[in-house]
Amino acid sequence: MFRTVLICLWSMLFIIACGPTESPEKTPKIKLDKKVALSPVDGSPFLVATLPRDMKRIDANLDNRIMLVGYSIDFDTFAPGQSLNVTWFWKCLKPVDGEWEYFTHLMDEDGDMITSVNSQGAMRARYKPQMWKPGEIIKDDERIQIPTDWKSNILELRTGLWQGPNRMRVVKGPVDEEGRVKGPVVTISADAPKPIARSSAAVTIPYISKAVKIDGKLDEELWQSAAGLPSFVNTLNGRPVRRKTDVRLLWDDTHLYIAMVADDTELVNPETESSQDIWKADAFDIFLMPDAAGPYYEIQVSPSGIIYDAKYTAYREADASWESGISVATNVIGTVNDTAEPTDQRWTLEAAIPLTQIATGAMDNRTLQGNFFRIDRTAGITEYSGWSAPMRGDFHAQDRFGQLIFKK
Repeated sequence: MFRTVLICLWSMLFIIACGPTESPEKTPKIKLDKKVALSPVDGSPFLVATLPRDMKRIDANLDNRIMLVGYSIDFDTFAPGQSLNVTWFWKCLKPVDGEWEYFTHLMDEDGDMITSVNSQGAMRARYKPQMWKPGEIIKDDERIQIPTDWKSNILELRTGLWQGPNRMRVVKGPVDEEGRVKGPVVTISADAPKPIARSSAAVTIPYISKAVKIDGKLDEELWQSAAGLPSFVNTLNGRPVRRKTDVRLLWDDTHLYIAMVADDTELVNPETESSQDIWKADAFDIFLMPDAAGPYYEIQVSPSGIIYDAKYTAYREADASWESGISVATNVIGTVNDTAEPTDQRWTLEAAIPLTQIATGAMDNRTLQGNFFRIDRTAGITEYSGWSAPMRGDFHAQDRFGQLIFKK
């Protein structure tokens, strides 16, 4: 009897636990949440080989997997409503498991969070921490709009990584009581000068399979398919200038090709002076920067083909021993250095810069930063013009470099 009762009880419990038996056709199908694998992403546009010297170092260690090495910020004072540009530099120490996202919180002087932005910017939207590889240094540009009704005299950025209700633990470095890395602190003032926006200039450079003949004449059909830059403008205010400058760009597997035509009624060239003095007369000036954290390069050329080239290991820290390997030819329509001769019309330039001197790795779909300038000295008046105006007297203004997109 006891055995019979026990068997009945077990049968009832089994039915309760499993539910009533139904045919497969009537059994509701339960949808299970699946983790969707992230598609492979080319992270190369966000990787840098070295860290910039002007970076503010913080060395925040996140769970011994990620290091937030530091940040760079464009200004230290802003007005409400303005945009703040900050660049974070992360380093992957170990592979990251799980699906993590980025956050940045805007804090006031009392330590209260006013607002937040999550996964904002190209890197944060596309290159997630679980995609990073050990040893990579990741450049993370973030543009943050300061609320127009910001009341506090300061604004502090705090950042980190989150997953659901959890933040990746900060085991070392500047961290607050809620596990957020402490970032830059800026002053907020209604009287703050308006920051100069980063350059939006960009050009896609066509690929060619045949090398350009460098003779300064610009008579090859290849130049008809080249990318042309807009008319140069005054470097201080972005306004039109008196003399026209036409620049065209091409590339192949080995070289970046540049053609330039500069209208000029009084050609001046320091033919007997040091190449470092080219900028004191008529000149064409090229700036190229493979990535924001590495070195950048300058090449100046005079109407008679005198060259000055230098590598800058940091802002305006020149290594003049560097050689660009540039092949250049110029052609003058007029008479250089003859102020009494009224027949000067223009000078032209063709140049080929070896890609191995300015970048490493494949160039297709690669973006470099750069700028182009013209110095025109006529009748005692000097006019500085360029592609992307620095809006100040500084050709080295990297925030105003435009994008050079190499595409086959």
